[in-house]
Amino acid sequence: GVYFPNAFITNPLCCPSRASFLSGGFYPFNTHVLTNQKPNGNATAFFDEGTLPVLLQRKGYKTAMIGKYLNGYAAIKPRIPPGWTTFIEPEGSWTQYRVFEGSSTPDEPGVGVQRPEDTYLTYFLRDEALQFIEENSASPFFIYLTPKAPHGPATPAPEDEGLFSDYVFESPSVPETDLSDKPAYIRENAEDDEEEEDDEGPGGHGIEFFRDQLRSLQPVDRMVKEIVDKLEEKNLLDKTVIVFAGDNGYMWGEHGFFAKQKPYEESVKVPLVVRMPKAPSRIDNHVVAVNLDVPTMILKLAGIEKQTDGLDLYSLVAGANIKWRDGLALQAWRNNPESIAFTVPFWVALRTEKYKYIEYDTGEKELYDLSVDPFELESLHANPAYAGVMNEFSQGLKPFTGMYILFSKPPAGITGENYSFELKAVAGKPPYHWALTDLEPFVGVKEKKFVDCFKRLPEGLELREDGTIAGVPTKQEYCAVGVEVKDSSVSQQDGLPQRYRYSVKIEIK
Repeated sequence: GVYFPNAFITNPLCCPSRASFLSGGFYPFNTHVLTNQKPNGNATAFFDEGTLPVLLQRKGYKTAMIGKYLNGYAAIKPRIPPGWTTFIEPEGSWTQYRVFEGSSTPDEPGVGVQRPEDTYLTYFLRDEALQFIEENSASPFFIYLTPKAPHGPATPAPEDEGLFSDYVFESPSVPETDLSDKPAYIRENAEDDEEEEDDEGPGGHGIEFFRDQLRSLQPVDRMVKEIVDKLEEKNLLDKTVIVFAGDNGYMWGEHGFFAKQKPYEESVKVPLVVRMPKAPSRIDNHVVAVNLDVPTMILKLAGIEKQTDGLDLYSLVAGANIKWRDGLALQAWRNNPESIAFTVPFWVALRTEKYKYIEYDTGEKELYDLSVDPFELESLHANPAYAGVMNEFSQGLKPFTGMYILFSKPPAGITGENYSFELKAVAGKPPYHWALTDLEPFVGVKEKKFVDCFKRLPEGLELREDGTIAGVPTKQEYCAVGVEVKDSSVSQQDGLPQRYRYSVKIEIK
């Protein structure tokens, strides 16, 4: 197939990436799935009508979702989202788990049922995919096959447990000895970074975990081969497009950091190979957005006309000489900066074939010339010779930067004295519209000291339309409340404006 060494995910995190893909190719700020967890992400935030599988099913395709759907799916089950002829999602460990399965139509969700299973997980998913091909070989079909590997705990199959026992990971950026060119969060927290747990289970770092990740991918490789063999057996290989890709990269200690959601190459870059009948095998260095361009290609292959945020990857794979993007905007959000002990700042980046430019909400910046510094060891942001490049890239990012609330800690107030604190929205399309909202508790927010002052402002204060919390507090209390800001844009994915939700804690003395 065609190998794309410059393939990226615009938001390098599981749920935003998958929601973007399933939407049909829209940026995360247009799908409203910005993170893995509530209130700015997971399956509950995703508008699952009019999606890629819905459009394909209406076109006559049999559709299958086999593996992981979206983080937080447990919160919406037994709902089977519209558009799936077959929907199979496992929950649990790699060897003892529950399988949730069902089907739906393009216009109505379904209701799923649950059953126990103990086949090694990747082999179970393989068998379900092979069965789907067997049963639907006479129809056009679409399979969204998403194995758990190499998510933590990355349990190997028994026959692979002894592999890679001598493997040692080496990279010029592990460890990076001079961090003076890096932003403060790198200098202050390198080596202390840990992957947050999500509904895949705990992650981790260390050489044995890395070896297990490699081991867990061996059954995936074998699964790919068996699926190709099945397509050949059914005389379907010459009329089937196969896409092999990831939903985010995974850092192994580069710059002192691990896992995902950082702006560096190992986090934002993913594998992408597209095998298309009659398309010659080759390497293509164009900058590709997997979550935008691949679903746009699928829609075109199916003859479905729909405007998305993606580009025409079909023509690129076929070898046509077409105009392509010069650079790709990348971005990551956090649910609530106070909710965990350490967090990567909000960041947005522009990646071209030659450069990567990064801006943080702290005001810090980075610039790398990847043609001579592919491991991002020396940022050029302080070099005056690159001021023009940085200004050009900063301006180029603005139309593709999703909205968020700039973090700042509210000051304490005094009973009986005027209080004012301004919340500030960044990016999106002004004017902004602010409101209080009922949020699920963030980690570390619902504490005993809130007592009955949770999900409201201190007495005497109000949230005004301009985002200012103001008034004269009437008593001593410590309160936590959710706020939501919406901009004035309209998403082509669901017709709604951009939104961001945030938890504010205010102490009145």
